[in-house]
Amino acid sequence: MLSHQYAQIAQVFRRVQRECVPAWSREEVKQIEQWVQADKVALCAEMDQHTSRVRSAANVWEAQARCRTAKQFAADSYAPRMAMLETILDAVIDRLGYLGNSSNDDAGGDYAA
Repeated sequence: MLSHQYAQIAQVFRRVQRECVPAWSREEVKQIEQWVQADKVALCAEMDQHTSRVRSAANVWEAQARCRTAKQFAADSYAPRMAMLETILDAVIDRLGYLGNSSNDDAGGDYAA
């Protein structure tokens, strides 16, 4: 079952895929940054759990089996989710650039992508 947090991140990612740099407000950007950071922490914790299992293996065969499980997790879950988060962060950085430019704009208008 997907967590609510992951569902939020996935929704943001789909929007980034559609719009490249969505017209988020400063508040939305802050919230998205918090979600991304929380998801990165959760992913790292999951990876640490896999590493811990490998270290706690009783013998070399068990360690190898656990290492394969960790490697599979990294390939199937960790790498794709980190790539998704990096894509979102790229959009956040771009949007912050637009928001920074719009605050310096004499007309005061917001730049929408």
